[in-house]
Amino acid sequence: DDPVTILEVSHKDGSTKGKPWVKYTIKDSMGRLTNTFDKKLAEEAIAFAKDKSEVTIIFQAGQFGNDLVSILPIRQPGEEG
Repeated sequence: DDPVTILEVSHKDGSTKGKPWVKYTIKDSMGRLTNTFDKKLAEEAIAFAKDKSEVTIIFQAGQFGNDLVSILPIRQPGEEG
C-alpha cells in the first residue's frame, strides 16, 4: 500500500441490544475511509494525524466497509529504528 497521511478521525456512539459501542472512522489522504471499534488504534491514528506522519494503513474489506487492522509508520531516511 502507498504511504498516506491521516486527515481525520471521527467517532460515532451507539448501542446494540443494550450494549454501548463507539465506532471510529479514519479518513486518509487518498480519501479512503477505514473503521475500527478499537480505541487504542483510534488513539494511534489521532497521534499520527496530529504529527502529519506518513503511514501505511492495513485494512480488510468487511461487511460495513474497510476494517482497520493496523497503522504502520513510515520511517524517514536517517531515522533510528
